[in-house]
Amino acid sequence: MLALVWSAAQAIAEWAITFDTSQLSLQLSATLGLLALAYGFYCWRSRRAWMLWTVWAGASLAVLAANAPLGVGERGYVVELAALAWIYAIGARWMPGRALRNFVRIGAATQAALPVLFSAGPDGLMAVSLLATAGVGLLFALEDRQPAWLLLAAGITTVDWYWLAKSLLPPPPQPTADTLILTYSPVPVVCGVIGLVLRLGRRPRWSWPLYAVGGLVAIGVASSAVTQGDLTLAGRALAVYAGLAYVATAIDRRWPGVVAASAAAAAAVLLLLGAATAASYWYPVAISALAILIYGGHAAWARSDFTRAHRLAAFTIAGIAAASSFAVPDFWEKSSTGSIAALGALIVTAALVFIDGRLYRRALLEYASPALASLGGFWIARYLGIDNLQATAVLPGAVLIAIGLIAPQDKRRPGELVLWRAAIIAGALVLMGASALQSVTEDAAGSYTTLWVIEAVAALMIGIGARSRTLVLAGGAGLALGALRALFLILQEVQVYVVFGVIAILLLVGAGVLAATRDRLAGARAAARQSWDDWT
Repeated sequence: MLALVWSAAQAIAEWAITFDTSQLSLQLSATLGLLALAYGFYCWRSRRAWMLWTVWAGASLAVLAANAPLGVGERGYVVELAALAWIYAIGARWMPGRALRNFVRIGAATQAALPVLFSAGPDGLMAVSLLATAGVGLLFALEDRQPAWLLLAAGITTVDWYWLAKSLLPPPPQPTADTLILTYSPVPVVCGVIGLVLRLGRRPRWSWPLYAVGGLVAIGVASSAVTQGDLTLAGRALAVYAGLAYVATAIDRRWPGVVAASAAAAAAVLLLLGAATAASYWYPVAISALAILIYGGHAAWARSDFTRAHRLAAFTIAGIAAASSFAVPDFWEKSSTGSIAALGALIVTAALVFIDGRLYRRALLEYASPALASLGGFWIARYLGIDNLQATAVLPGAVLIAIGLIAPQDKRRPGELVLWRAAIIAGALVLMGASALQSVTEDAAGSYTTLWVIEAVAALMIGIGARSRTLVLAGGAGLALGALRALFLILQEVQVYVVFGVIAILLLVGAGVLAATRDRLAGARAAARQSWDDWT
């Protein structure tokens, strides 16, 4: 230990004085080599094989420490590490004990991976050295029959792709970051194809490391191309990757791959539209068309998780296209083509939901579809240039109330009764809430209050006709609140004593009528309660 510390301190001191690694002596390397020999002799004579790790570590450090004094530079490190990695990989076979064998193999893997950090010349030497170190991972994978070792081989080969291209391809006249991205764009395809070959060769376990490395490189290529502003390259690459991912997952029947491929395809469409500087209204149109294509693809598969993945991916993509349209200010303009495109995206989403409900006998989806489509009233109003809140609220509110009244009568039992009561309440809130809001915020407060009361009375009458307790209560509550609002408006226009006098007379007359018909009202109340219990 004293000799090792002494020689290391001497090497550091020599470098600190000259700042030139070529002036370093071989003292540290010689010390490490002698210590490795001493420990090797000790392990042989004492038969303590578990201490052989000191011999392996000392030998590697001695070789690497001699690199700077000999002045061979980065080229020496690359060659030395490649040679040491293979010596470790082969020598691990004869190591006694699992712990020592694992130590030597980890050392081999570490020394095989370290050359990727260097940039030595010539390019051909770097390419060959990295290919050699990648073989260590392949050797371990075959020896252990563990596909995880392929991650080491594939990772080193991915880095080596740059050196192979640099040494084999003619240099571009003006290399840029786009050149590097374009160079790496085939890597995911190569990984995917090799993975497919292994899968078709009845070795499915050996495919996933290649898929994993290919997926990471694909994300890197696409994100780097977007960062550099090359949307065409990013879009085309993602389109190819999406197709390859779909084929791979179709063979393996892995439903998450369908979701990933669908997301990649949607991103590719958006990037290609951006590269072509297409008008904003083409985005919802193209994405909706892609959603239809994805949903149609589920018909080619038997009912399984793979089928459900197609359907859910189509719903998600179509829903995002419809929802994101509300955030585009250009679509809100009068007579805008974007309004029509956004309305079309919304109708496509509702149609997919309805078709899915019919195909798979999910009655709930059949009622969700018109609720989604009713939101299109917003885009119709925008296209016509109608800014009044009523134009937006009337269609969703009326549709929700209609759904809440019709669905409980459906013999297929599409949902719990509480769901349809919630739909009625939501529809009533949309209709009467819009009028209530405008009666406070708009100038024509009296007109909107009158509309509020009319809507409440209509809800009350429809609820009675449809025998719906929820709608009757909603209409009654709206009528009461509307009457209070009307009363406040009257108080602003008429003398207060007149209003309270009229109210007092009405209360007295009502009390007299109730007192005179008390017996009849008791019987009518009992009959009404019995009838009320039968309402939905």
